Amino acid sequence: MSKTKNLIKFTVIVIVALVALGFNNKVKADRLTTTFDQMSRVASNVNASHTIYFSITSAVSSGESFTITFPSAFTFGSSYDFNDVVLEQGNIASCLTATFTGKTVGTTPSGATWGVSKSGTTTITFTSGTDTLTANRCVRVTLNTNGTNHTISNPNVSTNTVYNVEIATASDAGQLALIILGDASATNVDQVSLNAKISTSILMGIDTVTTDCNNSTQTTPANQSVNFGQLYPGTAQISGAVIPYVCIEAGTNSVNGFRILVQSSRANTVGGLVASGGTIVSATANLNVAGSGYGLRVSSTGTPTLGTFSATSPFNSGTSGDIGLVSGTLGTASQIITSTAPVRSGSSSRIAIELAAKSDTSTVSGSYTDTLTFTAFTNL
Repeated sequence: MSKTKNLIKFTVIVIVALVALGFNNKVKADRLTTTFDQMSRVASNVNASHTIYFSITSAVSSGESFTITFPSAFTFGSSYDFNDVVLEQGNIASCLTATFTGKTVGTTPSGATWGVSKSGTTTITFTSGTDTLTANRCVRVTLNTNGTNHTISNPNVSTNTVYNVEIATASDAGQLALIILGDASATNVDQVSLNAKISTSILMGIDTVTTDCNNSTQTTPANQSVNFGQLYPGTAQISGAVIPYVCIEAGTNSVNGFRILVQSSRANTVGGLVASGGTIVSATANLNVAGSGYGLRVSSTGTPTLGTFSATSPFNSGTSGDIGLVSGTLGTASQIITSTAPVRSGSSSRIAIELAAKSDTSTVSGSYTDTLTFTAFTNL
């Protein structure tokens, strides 16, 4: 029986990082506390979803409203409505450790349903029917970008620009700051979340390098790719002397540290290498013994010049080829690295991400591809 040969071309697009160069944007928060916005994209002139957290000191009572207002430079789709919105309340004031319970949203307020409406061009209003938000609780609002006419577009900027988003209830008011990146010389930088109450910096740079990441080798965005070559059933192809690693240089001055996440471009909760005739699904498995799959492993956290990095399960195995599952675009991005304090990687001893793929006899021939997006956020 002839072996099935599968040509795998694996492109890694790295998009994160950054920056707070000279941004010390201080925001007055009258009563709202712990306000922040975790965006899906922070590049100029792209669509992005927003997950906004804020703690209220006073209740939002039956029949009352609260608003979230973006600067006019942001653009909401003409059909943006309650279908694009999720409203949740935590069981405590801390947004870091709260357990959230969803609220019902609709076109108009009625009973336990919160009416969601867009007024002007950039204000979203939530109005209670009979339901309430309890005082001293964290509130989480997700504003999704869901396709044609249901999008939120970032401003079109040519330099890094800070914007303030206003949040107001009948009793509480406050602001959060977010940054939109507009560096014309480096388009592949993205995804920064800044706490409005701190001057925070975050840095991330990614390269694809063979052998290991104990070097300062740089690659241009156009060359940031990983080619597994021919896959043979039963044989795992793993980063090494021929197949590149993803090398990450990262750091933050935040006293709470930061985290690095990764997500596959496959439109599923689970990522995958996709061809016209099939998929090699991402998996948490040891590809040395498993039938097929693909994923990644943090093979080294490098030698930081400040602080320490920790690899997150299931990406922290000490065995080459023992990979963790990468989520798809319909799932939550997979956290691979975390730090709980200020940290800075060494420029010549970086975080090393090992990639691995394996086919089996049922995998059809074809050219399989995927795009991984890496993001970084400071911890609160």
